[in-house]
Amino acid sequence: MRTWAIRLAVAVFLAAGSMQTLARATLHGDFEAARSHFTSGQYEEAAQLFARIVAEPLDPNAPDFRKRREILEAARPVYAACLVGLGRTSEADAIILEQLRDDPFYEPAAGQFAQPVMLRFIRVREGHQAELDDVKQRVLLARQDSVQKDQRQRELDSARLQRLEELAGTDTLVRERSRLVSFAPLGVGQFQNGNTGLGIFFASSELVAAAASIVSAIVAHDFATVDCRQRTDVDCPELERRFQVARAVNWSSFALTGALAITGIVEAQVAFEPTTTTTRTRPLPPRVTVSPAVVVGQDGAVVGVALRF
Repeated sequence: MRTWAIRLAVAVFLAAGSMQTLARATLHGDFEAARSHFTSGQYEEAAQLFARIVAEPLDPNAPDFRKRREILEAARPVYAACLVGLGRTSEADAIILEQLRDDPFYEPAAGQFAQPVMLRFIRVREGHQAELDDVKQRVLLARQDSVQKDQRQRELDSARLQRLEELAGTDTLVRERSRLVSFAPLGVGQFQNGNTGLGIFFASSELVAAAASIVSAIVAHDFATVDCRQRTDVDCPELERRFQVARAVNWSSFALTGALAITGIVEAQVAFEPTTTTTRTRPLPPRVTVSPAVVVGQDGAVVGVALRF
């Protein structure tokens, strides 16, 4: 059942499209036939066909609305000329007025119609001058509004394109940081946070303090292993003083190392940020514009497409 429903819908759609195409072809055929009758002086036959064309209703939502409107606007002036030729001037004036209301800027081309027809257009325009001027004003305002809307849309499109190019021309890098790393000494947390200056300070100062602690410990140990009671060449009080100084330096440098390490860890934890975002630019490919190109040579012309970078 569902398959049959789909087939029926497709058939209806194709039939509707075919009917629209046939109607458009019939309307265009009637217009060409009517114009041919008018050119050959068969005004009555032409008027009958033109009357059928102008009586066709226009649906703004129809897909062929624009084409039907073009045919209608082209048919009205010739229909009015046919009516003038048949002496039906009042009907001709009504058709001319309808044409001018639809397009108040319409002017028959010089020599397009006979003098009596051109005079009918002039008289109808003069007899409805105020109304047609008002229609012109509305048309001009609508055109101006359309131009302004198009300009605003172009500006919005340009701004949007520029923004897209800016986004496409940058890479955003998100880097995650580890809080455990911030507990490491020697400025590791500062380096991770991007504070290179503090990282160098804590790393160098902790290394110097640790080195002083190690060296002073070795010196104090050497002093402690000397037995001044069995050696006559050693001044025991002086040896004891040096030992105390080395031990004091060892303790203080050890304490300083710990204090610097703890301070660096605390600072790294306070300044810690889970992620960092950096952007970098990257080159964009050049814009490519496509335009038609015609090359004329001695043997003929070649039509193609030109690409501009």
